[in-house]
Amino acid sequence: MKTYKNYLLAVTGIVILLGSFVLSVPRPTLGHDNDPVGPTKPVKVVNTPAEPVPVTGSVSIGNSQANPLFVRDVEFSPRLPIQESGSCSTSSTLCETPVFGVPQGKRLVIEYASLRASVVEGVVVQMAIETMVGTTAKRHNLAPSSAAVSTVGVTLGQQVRLYADAGTIVTLIGFKSDPSTGGQFNFTFTGYLEDMP
Repeated sequence: MKTYKNYLLAVTGIVILLGSFVLSVPRPTLGHDNDPVGPTKPVKVVNTPAEPVPVTGSVSIGNSQANPLFVRDVEFSPRLPIQESGSCSTSSTLCETPVFGVPQGKRLVIEYASLRASVVEGVVVQMAIETMVGTTAKRHNLAPSSAAVSTVGVTLGQQVRLYADAGTIVTLIGFKSDPSTGGQFNFTFTGYLEDMP
């Protein structure tokens, strides 16, 4: 048994010695286009201009603090901040209220909307915003609230990006899950008016 153990240790030692020898011997490798890798080689730069491009004249901005260079975001027209609110009550499942008429030559962009609803315990509410772009009116539903835990009611709010064209009316709509009880809805939204393109 002892001889077998010594034999096994000797074989293991030889395998380890051969493995380390194989791993330590450098092997030739190939680089780009199967060129052998070796000492550094000169690099040729191609596709350079035949003649240098002459630089004529100079550019300078002669603005002072009294006469600064004005910079503006050319992608967007000037924005007029808007915040509106409205309310309605219902004894069924929904109520709606028109809250904002978009002026001619402008587009309304709504960025945030919220709802505070006075409903009985266990009622779930939801808010929707109806806008018109072109000739199409659409109702945009926000995520519903959790169930009311007291008569204080529930609140919800959501970041949005909704558009309403000039000459249209923005209508805010409140829904509730229980048609047998009353409810009071108080809406707000914020955004901005921009010039129509």
